[in-house]
Amino acid sequence: MSIQDIVSVCAVKFARLITSKSERGVEAMYDKLASLGFLWIMLVNSINLLGVDEIILAPSKSKLVPVPLVMTTSEKCVKAVFKPKEGDIVVDVGTYIGRFTLLASKRVGRSGKVIGIEPNPENFKILKRNIQTNRSTNVVLLHAAASNREGILRMYKSPFGGWTSIHNFTDKPFDVLCITLDACLEKQGIEKVDWIKIDVEGAGLLVLEGSTSTLQRSNNLKLIVEVHTFSNEIEIIEWLEKHGYQVRFLEPKNKIYHIIATRKKGV
Repeated sequence: MSIQDIVSVCAVKFARLITSKSERGVEAMYDKLASLGFLWIMLVNSINLLGVDEIILAPSKSKLVPVPLVMTTSEKCVKAVFKPKEGDIVVDVGTYIGRFTLLASKRVGRSGKVIGIEPNPENFKILKRNIQTNRSTNVVLLHAAASNREGILRMYKSPFGGWTSIHNFTDKPFDVLCITLDACLEKQGIEKVDWIKIDVEGAGLLVLEGSTSTLQRSNNLKLIVEVHTFSNEIEIIEWLEKHGYQVRFLEPKNKIYHIIATRKKGV
C-alpha cells in the first residue's frame, strides 16, 4: 500500500466522520478534521523517519495487519548493500512475505524485473497479497523451492514464525514443486541477472548448484546468501570461490550470518 493509498483511505474515513448523523455541528467537524490531520502528519513523519514508503501485510495471530516495511537488525546489513538499480534483473529466493521483493521492485522500475520464489504455501498467499497491494507489476512470483534438481521436494514448516526448511526440525512436512534457477530463468527468457538473494534456511548450496549456468553468464552478478553454521557453511564459500567469486562477510560470524559474493576481476 503506497502513501497515495493511505491518503485515499483517510479521505474516505473523514467523509464518513463529517456526514455522521450524530455529529452535525461545525465545531465537531473541525475537531474531527484537526484530529485526523494530526494523526496523518504523525504517520507520514514516522514513515519518512524510518526510510519507508511501502506498507506490508504481516501475519498477526489469525489476521493480516498492515505495517510499515521495517527490517530486523540482520536484514538491515543486507539492505545496506542490496541496491538494485533501474533496469536490473533480481532473483529473490526464499522471499518469505516479500520484504526484499518489494524493495527490489521499486528500485528496478518498469524496465527491470524481480523473480520471487517461495515454497511455504501460507507465506506465498501473503506474498501475493503484498505484491498486489503495492501494485508491483514488475514481479513474477513462483510457488516453488529452488534447488539443484527439478521434481517434488519434501519440506518442513516451523511452528515458530514462517520459516521453512528441508531439514526435519518439525513434524509439519509438505511437498512442493522443486526447480533450478537455471531452468526457471530459461523459461522466463532471462539469460543474465544482476542480483540473487538466497535465504533458504540452510539449503543455499543446493540453490547455487542449480544456478551454475546463470552464474557463468552473469558478469555483473552480486549474490547475497544467508549462511547457517550448522549446514554447508564452508561448502558454500568454497563453491563460490571455485566458480570465480570473492566473498565478503556482511556481519560478524554467528550461527546465522550473511555474505555477499561478487565476481573476481578477470574471471
